[in-house]
Amino acid sequence: MPATNWTIVSYDDSSWSNGVAQLGYGDGDETTIVGYGPDSNNKYITTWFRKTFTVTQPSRFLSLYVNVLRDDGAVVYLNGVEIFRNNMPAGPIASNTLALTAVGGADETSVFYGTNVSPALLLPGSNVIAVEIHQANATSSDISFDLELTGTLGPVQPVVTLFNPQSNSVFVAPSTILLEADASSAEGSSITVVEFYNGTNKLGQDTVAPYSLAWSNVQSGQYTLWALARNDGGLAQTSAPVSITVITNTPPVVSLLAPVDNAVFNLPASVLLKASATDPYGQIARVEFYTDGLLLGEIVQPPYELSWTNPSVGMRLLTAVATDNQNARATSAVVTVFITDFTPQPVTLVSTGALWQYLDTGQDPGTNWMALDYNASSWSNGFAELGYGDASDGRPERTVISYGPNSSSKYMAYYFRHTFLVTNPADIQQLTLSVMRDDGAVAYLNGVEIYRDNMPAGTVTFQTAALSAATGADEYTFFSTNVSPSLLLQGTNILAVEVHQNSATSTDVSFDATLTAMVVNSDYDQDGLPNVWELAHGLDPRDPSDGNRDSDGDGMSDGQEFLAGTNPFDATSVLRLSIPATNRAVLQFNALAGKSYSLERRDHPIYGGWVLVTNIPPAPSNRLLNLPYISGNVTRFYRIRVQPTP
Repeated sequence: MPATNWTIVSYDDSSWSNGVAQLGYGDGDETTIVGYGPDSNNKYITTWFRKTFTVTQPSRFLSLYVNVLRDDGAVVYLNGVEIFRNNMPAGPIASNTLALTAVGGADETSVFYGTNVSPALLLPGSNVIAVEIHQANATSSDISFDLELTGTLGPVQPVVTLFNPQSNSVFVAPSTILLEADASSAEGSSITVVEFYNGTNKLGQDTVAPYSLAWSNVQSGQYTLWALARNDGGLAQTSAPVSITVITNTPPVVSLLAPVDNAVFNLPASVLLKASATDPYGQIARVEFYTDGLLLGEIVQPPYELSWTNPSVGMRLLTAVATDNQNARATSAVVTVFITDFTPQPVTLVSTGALWQYLDTGQDPGTNWMALDYNASSWSNGFAELGYGDASDGRPERTVISYGPNSSSKYMAYYFRHTFLVTNPADIQQLTLSVMRDDGAVAYLNGVEIYRDNMPAGTVTFQTAALSAATGADEYTFFSTNVSPSLLLQGTNILAVEVHQNSATSTDVSFDATLTAMVVNSDYDQDGLPNVWELAHGLDPRDPSDGNRDSDGDGMSDGQEFLAGTNPFDATSVLRLSIPATNRAVLQFNALAGKSYSLERRDHPIYGGWVLVTNIPPAPSNRLLNLPYISGNVTRFYRIRVQPTP
């Protein structure tokens, strides 16, 4: 006898036998013969049967009906619930419970007995129908069992999914949004229409797959979208809702990365204009570059770069304008540049024959020997040309350096350093390095490698050999290269060169170098007014007399207005002390942002020295200052002075 839970799905029937119905014995019409036990005069009273089956959608069943062929009696269960009892006594059923009567004739071979069954007993997935067949007595000559469970299905509902747009998508108003849905209907039915909704409002429909709708001119707001599919059976199904947001368009974000503000370019020049542009919700359609409001060109995809050729002389105002795919525009901050056409003048920063610090000890100077802050106080000093071994060729070195104690194993590397001053790096338009080397050399400017000749790639040490031995004119020729002026520092700079031999048995070594610059003086006419200031205020940077003019007639020359930071073409923009009528005990003046001032006094308008009253430190913004002074019967004269910019 099986366990009491033998009628439920989870019961383990793996040890049970299997067979195709009809099952039984004794009638000769059985497909599968079942056992009756070891004693034909005392056969088993009960035989148990189980059948599992799968139901995908139980809710679709409108009715169920079970039919049983039984000899003699039967009890039928669906998922553990008794659903039918025939020719069996009422009450609990045990393994030895006898059928009410013995059946014969057609009752035991072809007559099925049945009843309606509630579809609610069906489960999604696995189900089990279980039957126990009972004999009327232990000497019965036969047993028969077969069963049929049938049902009536309701019409199939369609299946629909709104797959575009995706939930939580963000769009920019006014927007056209494509709604797309998948819809299907099984068991021979077909989709007749798919309708698209926003909340309770129908937006439109499509009757032909693929099902879609272009929802146009959608304004900002929150929307809940869904689709409804109908089939030819008259059934409908809705999709899961999709929430989207449509926002008001936000303009792009754009900035002009190059050139930098107040940059100076001397003709002939090609100026690289470079912008960054992003859009929080859309795409950048184009970036336009303007000078003084005139379009120079546009770029439609990154990188947003444009070469501005042949710019006109003067102060130029540059902007970048970004436009997104919704036609929202944004303009960058203005970048001011100055275009000049001065003739550059050559200036030698490091001359041939210069005095160099040098290391000729065959030792490793360390990794930062080319840096400005490196301590080379223990190094030797000498004028170029530095080296050895060329006197026999008629080119004696000005400074002879050491090759070491062994002429058959000379030092492989020698190190040279020379410092020089640059007052205004911005004035330098072009920089050229020329090096005499025998055999190979690597040069550095302020710690950055700027030149490598006849040397292998990669890391160079004090034991690295040059690629080949220099011979003939190569031993005393200067090899040149252009260097970026941006490497120069205001003030002290360092040019460092290491010279390497090709072989430890080399007979000679040579070194000299020169660094030259093409310079456009930032005050071309030497009138004390920088070129860019003159261009910004409409003055002529070639005219040395305009610094003495008083263009606005306010009593201050244009040169004084430059020092004071005021506008030479605005008579109200002037550095002047006054005594306000509302407070005769103070001196008043307009102090400009970033300027330092000194208030001074003396007792006579002409004679006597000026005495400092107070210093006024700079502030980040313009302000009107009131300075107390001694009043009464004492006559004193005051002046305000601008302190030089550090």
